[in-house]
Amino acid sequence: MKRIVIDIYDETNGHLNGMIEINSEELCLTYSDIIGVHGLQSRYEGDDERHIKQMDICHKITKLAKELSDIS
Repeated sequence: MKRIVIDIYDETNGHLNGMIEINSEELCLTYSDIIGVHGLQSRYEGDDERHIKQMDICHKITKLAKELSDIS
C-alpha cells in the first residue's frame, strides 16, 4: 500500500493559513503550496523529468483539494 496525506491549513493555523501540503513516505515526496509559492522535495533533482512531472501532478492535486475544501 502507498499512502498520500494531504493537509489543508486554515485560519486556526495562523501564518500557515491557506497552505496545502502533500506527504508520502512511500513515494518519498513532500510538496507544499502556500499562496502562490510552492516546492517539492523528492528523490529526484529539479532538472530531472520525473521531478518536473511530480511537481505538475502535486500542483494539480492541491488545486483539487482546495476546491473540495471550499465546497465542504
